[in-house]
Amino acid sequence: MNYNQLYELQCMRIRREAMEKSYPRERELKLRRRKKELLLEKKDLILLEEKLRCQMKDIHRLQDEKQTIVEEISKINEDLYSNRFTPKELTSLQNRLENLESTLANRNTRIDKENTLLMTKKADLKDKKNSLVDRMKDYEGKVEEYLQERNRLLEKLKLLDEQITEFISELDETDRAFYDKENTKYGIRMLSVLKKGRFCSNCSMLLESDTIHAVKSNQEGVRCQSCDRVLYNFEE
Repeated sequence: MNYNQLYELQCMRIRREAMEKSYPRERELKLRRRKKELLLEKKDLILLEEKLRCQMKDIHRLQDEKQTIVEEISKINEDLYSNRFTPKELTSLQNRLENLESTLANRNTRIDKENTLLMTKKADLKDKKNSLVDRMKDYEGKVEEYLQERNRLLEKLKLLDEQITEFISELDETDRAFYDKENTKYGIRMLSVLKKGRFCSNCSMLLESDTIHAVKSNQEGVRCQSCDRVLYNFEE
C-alpha cells in the first residue's frame, strides 16, 4: 500500500476544500444586496422625477390661469373707461376687478412658492442623482474586483481538480480500491498521521504505545482506536 501517495492525494483534496471555502460567497451576497439597494434607489429617483414633472405641469396650469386673469383684468379696465356702462354695471365691474386682483395676488404668491419648492426639489434630486452615480461606479468597481478574484480562484480550482483526477487515475488497483473504500466511509480525511509522535492527527487521541510502534514500523492497516482512521508513518 502506497500510503505516501494516498496521503499526498488527501493533502491535495484538503487544499482544494480550503480553496473552495475561501470562495467569496459572502462578498457575492453583499454585492447582490447592494445592487438591489441601488436599483431600488434608482427607481425611487425616477418616481421623484415624475412627481417633479407633474409639479411643473401644475405650475404651468397656474401660470395659464394667471394669464387668463391678467387678460380679464385688462379687459375690465378698458370697460371701466369706455362710457358704455351704467353706474350699477360699473360697480359690478369694479367689484369683479377687485376680486380678480385678489385672485391674481394669490396666484402670484402660490406660483412663487411652488417655483421655490420646485427649485429646491430639483437641486435635491440632482444631488441624489450625482450621489447615486458615484455609488454605482464604486459598486461596479467592486464587482470587477470580485469577478477577477473569483475567476482566479475558479481557475486554480479547475487546475487542481485536473491534477486530482489525474492523480487518482494513476493509482494502482490496490491503492485505488483502498481509496474508494476509505473515501466512501470517511470522506476527504481518510488517513491520519502522528501528531507530536503520539497523537492521532485526525481526532487528537493519545495513541497506545503498541499502536505508535506499529505505525513507526510501517505496518499496514494500523488504525486509530478512536476514529478508526488508518495511521500513516508521518509526523506533523
